Amino acid sequence: MRQRTTAPLWAALSAMLAALAAAGAQDDTDPEREVGLVRKADELWVSFGYGDIFDDESTGKLESGLPTTVLMRMSLMAEGQAGPLSFTLRNSQITYDLWDEVFHVAVKSPGEKTKKKMVKKRDEALALATTAKNHPVSIEDVPAGTYVLKIRVDRNPLSKEIIKGMNSWLKRPIGSSGRLKPGDSFFGSFISFFVNKKIQKAEKTRTFTSQKFKL
Repeated sequence: MRQRTTAPLWAALSAMLAALAAAGAQDDTDPEREVGLVRKADELWVSFGYGDIFDDESTGKLESGLPTTVLMRMSLMAEGQAGPLSFTLRNSQITYDLWDEVFHVAVKSPGEKTKKKMVKKRDEALALATTAKNHPVSIEDVPAGTYVLKIRVDRNPLSKEIIKGMNSWLKRPIGSSGRLKPGDSFFGSFISFFVNKKIQKAEKTRTFTSQKFKL
């Protein structure tokens, strides 16, 4: 009697585990997001928004006076290859001035001076912090082929290693390229850690890929 009931139970359990594994595999696939692409010499200018890193609760907390950080990281990937060929990031910070009732937004990208702006409306602050417009990605010496951009956005990253690495990358000299080469001191474990989405913590994370494109 036990043998007759064990087989169906085992079959049901196996089916459930298979369904969970399939769901997990599906969840691990980053959704595709259309981005604007313009080629300018050895750079690719990329434009897109990532305002969905905020929800109603986190948006409501912006007036608390505590700074909110939004870190966007972007890697250029060749089709069929695992490692990034080029890497860049954009760090934004929103701080609300409780006395003057204004939002201060500071945006920093590698090799650029910090861009600061003061706005009255919360929506304006969010748009400034979560809209990349003509953000440069180095394609210096990148061979012809099919490529995709892997993008990760973190709201208030909590990893000390990521914050330290972000600050190091942002201090790169003006005009320095984000193109990664075997001899680059930023290559290897540093970038591998930066693009690994499973070992980092943040209040909220969004990962997605661009549409495929030719270079």
